[in-house]
Amino acid sequence: MQLERISLALRPRHGHECIDLAAAMLRSWGGAVFAAWGVTVLPVCLLLLFAIDSVWMSLFLMWLLRPLFELVPMFVASRATFGAAPTLQTSLTVLPGALLRQLAACVLRYRWVPWRALVQPVPLLEGEVGDARRRRERSLRVAGAGDAVLAACFFLALELALFLQGLLLLWFFTPGELAPDLSPLEDGDFAGVHLGWFAIAMKLLWLACYSLCGTLHSLSGFALYLNERSRIEGWDIELSFRRLGARAAKLLRQGAATAVLLSSLLVPPGLAQEPVEPSAHVASEAAGAESQQASAEPLDPASVAREVLAHEDFDTTEARTRFKFRWNGSPDASGALDLGIVAYVLQFLGWTLLVALIVGVVVLILRKAGLVEWRAPAQPKPALPPTHVFGLDVRPESLPEDIGARARELWLSGDAAGAMGLLYRGALSRLIAAGALAPDPGDTERDCVERVRGLGRAELASFFAAVTRAWLVCAYSRTRPDDASALSLCDAWAIHFERRPA
Repeated sequence: MQLERISLALRPRHGHECIDLAAAMLRSWGGAVFAAWGVTVLPVCLLLLFAIDSVWMSLFLMWLLRPLFELVPMFVASRATFGAAPTLQTSLTVLPGALLRQLAACVLRYRWVPWRALVQPVPLLEGEVGDARRRRERSLRVAGAGDAVLAACFFLALELALFLQGLLLLWFFTPGELAPDLSPLEDGDFAGVHLGWFAIAMKLLWLACYSLCGTLHSLSGFALYLNERSRIEGWDIELSFRRLGARAAKLLRQGAATAVLLSSLLVPPGLAQEPVEPSAHVASEAAGAESQQASAEPLDPASVAREVLAHEDFDTTEARTRFKFRWNGSPDASGALDLGIVAYVLQFLGWTLLVALIVGVVVLILRKAGLVEWRAPAQPKPALPPTHVFGLDVRPESLPEDIGARARELWLSGDAAGAMGLLYRGALSRLIAAGALAPDPGDTERDCVERVRGLGRAELASFFAAVTRAWLVCAYSRTRPDDASALSLCDAWAIHFERRPA
């Protein structure tokens, strides 16, 4: 594979980045992709949609051939990735044969695989068959199958959403006199609905949505395929080494040329001209200079540096003004003013602020850790007593003053349920008001009896249990206890609840 010709940036990508790469591919090579799609896929789709009378049969055949159709964008993207995008003539020449060779595999195998967009490039682009193809697909599915399934679900949902939105838009902008007649649907007659031109518009709209989303799905699968191949085989590392090798070869060629140039500039000593004999005047001056240099003492670098810095070019002057105040307001000998005691006060305040800041930071850290509380935790407010229990009003103001006497009157008048219900409501109200009973929302009548027994007052528990049984008999079994038991409960009320709690 000629990796140096690849036109994409090879690097590890996540699944959503591969979808972004598919969109970038479509923007760059959209003309070639849709041209190949238009000459190969669209004629077949139009034939299936309009030549078959059964709508369900045409939709089934379209669904069955979707994996075959999605090979077209993969073919164009593969050619464009490793070279130039194929022309329309190339697509017409190569694609029909490639699609016919993949027809059986697409219908029988890849149609039922949700990650087909990831593994379909293996037989199409690599030409692998048999065990080699299965091993290659297995290695690609290890890390890329999940992203491929998510991409398939995403583009299917996008296709349905675009189709429904376009359908609603078409329906809303259709004049009433041109809209299809849907009145037979009110009687359940689906066969009596004739959509006419609206059915043709629906088919064309769905075909447009599928052309866009199916192409993006195919290109996203191809992007995932390239990403997995790059991860498994290290394409990005190989390309980096190839670039380094090309750069090193270029540097070696430049170094060799430089060495040849330098060697040509160096003249051998034997080829140099013989020195010209100097005149007597020049010789005497040279001898005097040599004798003067020999007699001179060696120069001191430090002294030379000082002489250079003493030059006027290096003479710079900087004036600084500083104000210093004194407590008494009189300048000192240096011309500055002394702050006096103010300086000590300011110093004390500065140290105080610093210590306060440190203490505040420490307390804040301890508070965040839960070791320090600013104030004592607020006590929870006492819960208000319930006003209704089991659907019964237990408010004290809703009950009569003498509950036992009123219950006896109701019983003697024939209202057994009212009498026992009044006794039960009164017992609950007095117990709740006294704080002896706090029923939970999920408690039953039996749970309340058990809570009263837990108070340790046997007579009160026995009376409350008897009242509860009498109320349940009247409320749910539609019967009534005997008169003696009921009247004894009414008379015993004053014994157990003779006073209303304050």
